[in-house]
Amino acid sequence: MSRTETIAVQVHPSDEQSQIDLMQQFHWSVLGTQEIKTLDNHLERRGDSIVQVTNTEHYVKLSFSRALELPNIKEVRRLETDFFAVRDPSPAKLFPGGLIFWGIACLVYGLGIVAWIAYFFLHYKPKSEERKKMNQENSRKRGAILGELEQYG
Repeated sequence: MSRTETIAVQVHPSDEQSQIDLMQQFHWSVLGTQEIKTLDNHLERRGDSIVQVTNTEHYVKLSFSRALELPNIKEVRRLETDFFAVRDPSPAKLFPGGLIFWGIACLVYGLGIVAWIAYFFLHYKPKSEERKKMNQENSRKRGAILGELEQYG
């Protein structure tokens, strides 16, 4: 019996198959899948009233296994680490501070409108374009890593 390593990941149900396909490229085999649906009901006091609050979770837990005797396992691990180290930038907020803040600011002689337009063109739009370029660069990096990984397949 060969030695193996295992890993478990949680994904959204709609991303289950794409995650399995991705992990298989790094020589992981699916051990099992488990769909998790939780429903939590509890009461909370809000001011003078008590309200029922419901929290739900829905995700899929995937378990994977990989043999440690694979040829080139060190290179595959390195590429896997590089692949998952690529992080997407967080999006810029269209209404920082919240929509209520901007609504109130608009009522003060229309200053909120002028300030938001300035914010949009001076901060939001350049950040969005920068994020788009970074996403394209990250996609290119991931593609290069997967291309390099194919030689170990």
